[in-house]
Amino acid sequence: EHPEKIDMNYNKVDHPCWVHFNSIDYNAELNQVMVSSRAYSEIWIIDHDTATTGNSKSDLLFRYGNPAAYNRGTAADVKLFYQHDARWVKCGTKYEDAIMVFNNGTTRPEGQYSTIETWLPEKNNGGQYMMQRNGTFNATSLWIYNENNKRGRFFSRRISSVDLLPNGHVRICNGNEGRFFEIDEKENIVWQYICPISLGGIQVSQ
Repeated sequence: EHPEKIDMNYNKVDHPCWVHFNSIDYNAELNQVMVSSRAYSEIWIIDHDTATTGNSKSDLLFRYGNPAAYNRGTAADVKLFYQHDARWVKCGTKYEDAIMVFNNGTTRPEGQYSTIETWLPEKNNGGQYMMQRNGTFNATSLWIYNENNKRGRFFSRRISSVDLLPNGHVRICNGNEGRFFEIDEKENIVWQYICPISLGGIQVSQ
């Protein structure tokens, strides 16, 4: 009945990390905190101002990625798949005030592949996040990257991160592969580095 609340029974796993937060970001201008919940495949934004009156401080101001987590959709409505490193785009760069995230793509119905995604949350004229009549929140997609649209080529099952740099380039960490690379505004790879150390030890090229 309350989309602004968290359904503690959604992810029924016997594990102490039942929401599995994997990132946190603070927006000083908005005085808001954003967290990424891998287990719920959602990002949540809460108010950081304890002096604000109105809704309970436990209420979510905005949530996005998986409306099924609060009984407002089905598997077809899921946008995030075990994502990591959700963050606000830094001021002074393109997509200002938007949210960028490494969408791992694990459990993606059409096949497992990762994407970098940037959205602009929908707000009203007063700057507040808008809840739709059906109790969901909307966001406008601004940019999606998945390395030349080749599914399977760019995929990290877990971890990973992304950051938009002041010069407009994007720095990406494919955590599973230990691959770090930077792309320019035309999505050309500027440089990359692949860590030679894996769980099996140092990999030596032949």
